Amino acid sequence: MCQRLPQLTAAMREYSTQFDASLLSAADAADVVQQAAAVEHMASAVKSLAAARAAQAQSWKASGHRSAEEQLAHCTGTTVAGAREALALGRRLDRQPEVAAAALSGTLSPTQASAIADAVDAAPTAAGGLLEAATAGVLEWLHPTCAATGCACTARLEVDHRVDWADIHITLVDWLDALCHHHNQLKTGHGWALVNGVGKRAFVGPTNPRNPRHNPPTAA
Repeated sequence: MCQRLPQLTAAMREYSTQFDASLLSAADAADVVQQAAAVEHMASAVKSLAAARAAQAQSWKASGHRSAEEQLAHCTGTTVAGAREALALGRRLDRQPEVAAAALSGTLSPTQASAIADAVDAAPTAAGGLLEAATAGVLEWLHPTCAATGCACTARLEVDHRVDWADIHITLVDWLDALCHHHNQLKTGHGWALVNGVGKRAFVGPTNPRNPRHNPPTAA
């Protein structure tokens, strides 16, 4: 696991050092913001979890620091207060696997993850609903209209899990679509579905060979 991280870091450094925003179209720039935010969120979750593990092993003592917070602040160039928040989040994520999965996937920002983790500490059974609410806000920004081709509906959009939540028990934005009430009713009651893929695409009946029931998407 650790061997892959330097490769990812090198690849990101190569991309970022050659990045020129002036070459992007407006649409491409918006997409880059979305992708960069996801990378930032994932890296923050990894950092918090790893820092919590290092603190648990008391590695700060061997490095000559006075506390785990001081060691993390020195390593990351942040304040001790900021390091304390990151460590607290890492500890909560370690005991909240559902929230951790959403944070590690890039679905939640550190601020969202911290707020949801605090609430789940107080009410453990609320995790699913809180994550659904947070995801819905992200989904509205990413998919302002129904995902079915030809439908421009923006009202009463409903979250559609491309991979059945009952099969994976986590919610990731990459596996979600927004459907209007009409199309969602066709899916849940009559077997219609979006064809496999992302973004706007065809919405087909149950006997159509492109219907995912004939070639189900996976969580891979």
